[in-house]
Parts: sequence; C-alpha cells; structure tokens
Amino acid sequence: MKVPFFWKFWRFLLTNIVKVVYLLQFNSFIMKESVRGIMRYPLSLNGKKYNTVLTLLDAKAIADGNTGGIYRLPGVELTPGQKKEMILVDSIRAELALEVNKITYYGSIFTKEGGDTHLYFIKEATGNIQQPFFRGDRHEEGYDPKVIRGIGFLNNSLPNQIPVERLQEHVRYLVQNLLGKQEYGLETYWGEGNPRYTLPRYFVSGNMSDAFYDWEQQCRINKRGKPFSAVYRHS
Repeated sequence: MKVPFFWKFWRFLLTNIVKVVYLLQFNSFIMKESVRGIMRYPLSLNGKKYNTVLTLLDAKAIADGNTGGIYRLPGVELTPGQKKEMILVDSIRAELALEVNKITYYGSIFTKEGGDTHLYFIKEATGNIQQPFFRGDRHEEGYDPKVIRGIGFLNNSLPNQIPVERLQEHVRYLVQNLLGKQEYGLETYWGEGNPRYTLPRYFVSGNMSDAFYDWEQQCRINKRGKPFSAVYRHS
C-alpha cells in the first residue's frame, strides 16, 4: 500500500525540524563561552596569612537546590561578539563594586558548565567590596545578593577548605592544576605586596545580614555537607 504524498511530506518536514532543533542545541553547547577572573586576596586567619583566590557563592545555583558546583570565579557567560576583557571588567564592577585597572590573559579550558572558559588574572583592582544595601526592593550599591550569596576563599593549605565537589569545573581546574604548584602556579603571578582593594571583615566573620553568608558560616555548612538555603537565617 502506497503512503500518500501528504503523509510523506509531513513526515519529511517533522524529521528535519527535529534534526534542526537538535543541531541548534548541540551548536549552542559547543559555542558556549564564559569569561572568569582570578583574583588574589591575602586572607588572615588566626595570625596566619594565606594567598587565596576569591570565589563567589552562586545564588542561582543555591536557588536551584544544587549542593555541588555552587562556587565560581567572578565573571559571566558571553554572548557572540562580546569583548572578553571588557565584559569581565564590567562583570567584576557589577558583582564586587571594584574597578579593574590591570588584567592579563591566563588561559582557556573547556568545561561542561561554561563551554570555552577564558581565565584572566586580575593584576590590579581598586575599591572596597561592599555589603549589599537596599532601599525598598531596589538594589542600590555593593554586590547583588540575587547573584552572589557570599565570598569564599580558595587555597590548598587553608583550614576548612571548600570541598572540591562544591566547586564549579573551572575552579576545580585551579585546584588540580594551578594552586600550590612550585612552577607555573598562581603565586608566580602575584609577587610581593597586597591587592589595592579591601574586603570588610564581616565577609569573613561577624555577618549580621540575611542577604549573604560569611566565610565562617560557609565553613560550618560545608563541613556538615548540607545544602545552602536561599537566605541565611540567624537562629
């Protein structure tokens, strides 16, 4: 029995629509790009100083209920045609209220989460990382708690280190390949002296805001292995 031309046509059309949709999804994955900044911070704990890398506690990942992949580097996903350095500078200004003055390319890696992830070392940034301030529902200054729930510190020798499974892939790359290396490690880029930006103490301990978690709160939650809630409750 011959299949009518009408049904052949619609079968051909639907088959090709499915193929096109699949290819578009595949290409969007392949072409996905993000840009991230490696920022040094000399964290002092119990009289000892650690050369740490700043990580951000990703609010979206927490809101989605993720227990892994919630710490990332400052930065953003790119759209085609955007200039990497410019977008990263704008992103750090929006996320941390800092002005980036010197930046250098570090390298690129491919990750499932970010596609081609381009890493830049922030050689110099100025300003004061700020606690978010609200007037009504409007965000006025400082980093945006809808994007960031806290600042974490990454260093192989740091007490109460962030568990590897909590790190996004590009941050795991730092742990596995760059931190603590005698050659080609991050410290070869740091040299002497401190960054020109400051981090208020309440980001480390003594936080009294429901908008974010300080480092001590993060360590306690990470140690218990429990998920972070969307908003911290002092109870």
